[in-house]
Amino acid sequence: MKSRLTYVAIALAVLAFLTGAISTSATTLSPYYVVGGIVQWSARESTEIAFHGPSSSFRPPTATTSSTETKFRFGGGYSFNENWSIEASYVAGPTQELSIKRRFFVYDVNEFFTLDGNVKLDLTLLRVAAVYELRLREPIAFIANTGLAFPDFKEEFSYQLGGSVQAQALVPIPDSVAVTSEDTKLFASMGVRVALKDRRVSASLSFVYYDDFPQMDTAFEFDLQWRL
Repeated sequence: MKSRLTYVAIALAVLAFLTGAISTSATTLSPYYVVGGIVQWSARESTEIAFHGPSSSFRPPTATTSSTETKFRFGGGYSFNENWSIEASYVAGPTQELSIKRRFFVYDVNEFFTLDGNVKLDLTLLRVAAVYELRLREPIAFIANTGLAFPDFKEEFSYQLGGSVQAQALVPIPDSVAVTSEDTKLFASMGVRVALKDRRVSASLSFVYYDDFPQMDTAFEFDLQWRL
């Protein structure tokens, strides 16, 4: 976690230098703001659970899944002028739960073996971005973000075994779950922002794309921004 925060601090410093270099005038509103809202992730596919063993009966099944794609994000930023800002935010990613109910017949002991398993997958991200805003026509503006996303995946696997001790010893337990890499990713977004209450408060809707995020590379974000 310490190294992750170091990367965020370095990225913020670089973005501050880049956006500050092109600043032309100070914003007429407070340069500091907070932002938060709802994230609607794209639907995820089922995750494959691999069973390893010599018998041909242990084929990799696709587990039954339930997932939650509607999550949230919050963060804050600093505006150098009316067009350029830097922003850091915490984003809750989609969660997924896989239920495994499998029954095997073990010929060596001539009896059935049962497996009831549960796999939980959870994703959160720290995001740092340069934000560009172009006023189109009051109170509407075009907004675009680009920057780095630092994902944190968590997975939890639990199970209950049924059958005799001899049957359990002969049947292998799942030892791998297909998940996405935790490497730092690039992301970009674009959308529209509508200013409210003398532009101190605004609402925005954006489409977000994450590079190399299998099964969950897009999301829609509805945010409220409030300048301090």
